[in-house]
Amino acid sequence: MRWVARVLYENHRNEEKGFNLHQLVCAMVDDELGRSPFTTKNLVHCMTRKGVDKLLADCADRAVFDGLADSARFAVVDGDELHRRLGLSATCLLSEVRSALPQKYPGVHFAIPDAPTRAQSNTEHLLRCVAGCLGLPDTDDTLVSALRKGSNARTDRDRVFGRALGEAHRSARDCVRQAQPPIDELVRKLAAVVRPHLPAA
Repeated sequence: MRWVARVLYENHRNEEKGFNLHQLVCAMVDDELGRSPFTTKNLVHCMTRKGVDKLLADCADRAVFDGLADSARFAVVDGDELHRRLGLSATCLLSEVRSALPQKYPGVHFAIPDAPTRAQSNTEHLLRCVAGCLGLPDTDDTLVSALRKGSNARTDRDRVFGRALGEAHRSARDCVRQAQPPIDELVRKLAAVVRPHLPAA
């Protein structure tokens, strides 16, 4: 299959269940395009990496993106530790991190979760956002396990993200996009890349 875009993720996939954060992003793109579920999933490639260092190394290697245009190269990464890799102050703002990334890694669009502080810009904060949009209580067993980073955390993260999939949860996905402008921007840019490759409706 010839992919039309590629998204790198800092977090590692669950070997048994896949990677539902990518499925969620693809579902949002399907919403944006007004297409049936799984349309985008078949056009946008997901590459999960084991940590921020591997992700950034891949972002510096154009071969990782298999000749895709700059407009089709994406990375979703936590903002909490990026200042160390970018040589920025420990007190820097998330906006400074976002400004520095394109200079060091040109041709890649980075999506960094919004959070009250840079230190909170991570997958856990995004997970809480999704849970809130789904109406899950803080005491939800799966959510609590996902946030603890224990042995089942990766599986339970997938479960929480997976709850926002499906046509019945369109309003929850819209809520996440509104609460997370960087994710909304990622969705819109992916939609622009995918749209020319869609089969006739």
